[in-house]
Amino acid sequence: MKILIADDDRELNCYIETWLTAMGCEVVTAMDAMQTMLFSVKNKPDVILLDVEMPGGTGRKALMNLKSSPETMSIPVVAFSGSTNPFLYDEMTDLGAEEFLQKPVDPDSLYMVLRQFAEHGTHDQQ
Repeated sequence: MKILIADDDRELNCYIETWLTAMGCEVVTAMDAMQTMLFSVKNKPDVILLDVEMPGGTGRKALMNLKSSPETMSIPVVAFSGSTNPFLYDEMTDLGAEEFLQKPVDPDSLYMVLRQFAEHGTHDQQ
């Protein structure tokens, strides 16, 4: 499974990348919203892990762009944030995220979400 991690927190990226690589996943990382779009089109990941707050445009804007582009709209997005905003889950799923996880990301919760995508297929390969 190819996964794009889109987060400006290098330490978190490294942690998640190490964990996912050990699980046998191929991982690409993006540090801002613009890279997220570019890397999504170029690398065609099976799943995108998207931080809600990033430089270069927010994760919200990236999510809207991902879900409105024919090249990326079918890629499942797991949004995540450290915010305690009680409405964030609804906001992100309304914008098109398939899942939402709270930071710090719990490896067991992430594993369950990724397993769900793997079992049900992810998106149409183009």
